[in-house]
Amino acid sequence: MTSCGHTLCFLYLCRQTDSSMKKLIITLLAPAALLAACHPLQSQGEAAAERIMRQNVLNPASYHAIDTRVDSLLTDIRYNMDALALAKQILRLEHGTTPDADTRPSAAVAELEAKIRTIDSRLTKGAFTGWRLHHRFRANNMSGQQVDDEVILFVDREMKYCQGILSLSQGKAEEVERLREIIGRALRRGTSDL
Repeated sequence: MTSCGHTLCFLYLCRQTDSSMKKLIITLLAPAALLAACHPLQSQGEAAAERIMRQNVLNPASYHAIDTRVDSLLTDIRYNMDALALAKQILRLEHGTTPDADTRPSAAVAELEAKIRTIDSRLTKGAFTGWRLHHRFRANNMSGQQVDDEVILFVDREMKYCQGILSLSQGKAEEVERLREIIGRALRRGTSDL
């Protein structure tokens, strides 16, 4: 039955019943109506994730979606792609994997942390900017073996354009969490300097 059919059925039942029964009917049908209303967003998110991943996996013919979860993306420095890139540079400096790591790591880290604080100061906190798609899929890796993988896709409000992809596979989830910690530390240092 379509959502219009559910609505007509609901209206008919409401006219035919007393007030206590109406409350019971509303209580029972409200969750179903909410789920029916959310379905188009979920299917749109699944379609967007599949389209984006088919463009980005090594072997598009081997791609198979497993699960997609749609979540609203509010302005948050921890999901800002520029801030995450700066945090990755800080992580490399702290582990000595960049050419200038021996020269002045603390000054370079301080400079990168200042850039993160600048990005944060320019963001409109809590503004809706699009959607975050948590997507699990299966595809062939470089060796041709089928592997399960997980990513977070950042897409615009209409789910037409991908603004960034974070891989959460094989230790990457821990790295993403470490990058978020570095961003948090940079913001805390900025407030302690005041």
